[in-house]
Amino acid sequence: MKTTITKITALSVFAMSAMLFSACSEDASNPASNEVPLEESLLLEGIAATGYAASARTFYVNNNAGERVCKGVTNEAGEYQCFFGIEKAKWPMDVVVELDDSKIKAIVPYQSDTIKNMFALVNPITNLFAEKAEEEFDRKEMTRLNLDLLNQESIQKLLGEGIINADVFVRDESFKAAQKNNHSAESSLEDMVLHTMGEIAERHQEELQTFIVEEHDFRSHLFENDEEFYMYLAVNLVDYNVAREKIIQSCKNLYWDDAIMADSCDMKINERKNRYKATLAEIPECNQEKGKAFVKEMLFLREKMRIYNMINNKTASDSLKNRPVDESLQMMEQLMVQLQADPNCEESILKNVEYPNIPREQQGKLE
Repeated sequence: MKTTITKITALSVFAMSAMLFSACSEDASNPASNEVPLEESLLLEGIAATGYAASARTFYVNNNAGERVCKGVTNEAGEYQCFFGIEKAKWPMDVVVELDDSKIKAIVPYQSDTIKNMFALVNPITNLFAEKAEEEFDRKEMTRLNLDLLNQESIQKLLGEGIINADVFVRDESFKAAQKNNHSAESSLEDMVLHTMGEIAERHQEELQTFIVEEHDFRSHLFENDEEFYMYLAVNLVDYNVAREKIIQSCKNLYWDDAIMADSCDMKINERKNRYKATLAEIPECNQEKGKAFVKEMLFLREKMRIYNMINNKTASDSLKNRPVDESLQMMEQLMVQLQADPNCEESILKNVEYPNIPREQQGKLE
């Protein structure tokens, strides 16, 4: 091992122990080469996503000997399939998806000599995991046990110190990527998390991959204390018609069936969903579709101001930083009154609305 992984909490290890016990046994049966002889061909499949489904993108799979075992193109939903023969089964495998100016990848470790069909997600989060694995390990050390521990540490830095389950972004078969201009496509909380990060990155004129790396290095804990993330996530769950029961189940998956954490996750999201739906309903129906982005931003700015107003002994610097938020919110509240008074939606009230670009480091944090 090139460096030593920072220890994650004892609670995280305990929560993962049942899942990792079998993986540890499998890895021990083949500690040296990671080349596992199999009796028949294998199928490696999954979904590629970049905040939306990575549709019609070239993908390829390389084995641990550097051989390309297959190449193809993802479908509209970002799905890919790779069949390869037993002679190519040399682990770990790399699944790479080509984007316009970059690539995303996932490292797939040896599973078991009894598993013939494998599922691996490829997205900027798995790309982060792959980059960290390549910094920490030699290829022969990329066992499922080592990768899962590293993934777990990385996802907690990004989303929260609570026991966030990294597996839901790595190999969860319920993952369905959001599709651009298609809100009817099946989705869930997990892929809406990725979609929301992509939306925030775009809002701040940043690439999603860069955003994720920076938030991870900053230990941002998006799922615990970032109001912009929470508000945008809740709105997206409404706009993409993600059912409440799916959100509840996803919260359980994210928190390893920890009932308290799962209930808190669902409660925070549902409160913001209801706030969004109630505010949107104040706008005449003919303007609601056009007003979604407006309402989302207004609700976030309201929360930003609420947090600011709770600060005791505000400094001149605090006031200066918050002035654009205050001015924008006042303007949006005035526009909201105009929207409510325009039942026929005849005026182009929302045509030239400009939102303040609040730097990420100045974002209000949840209490």
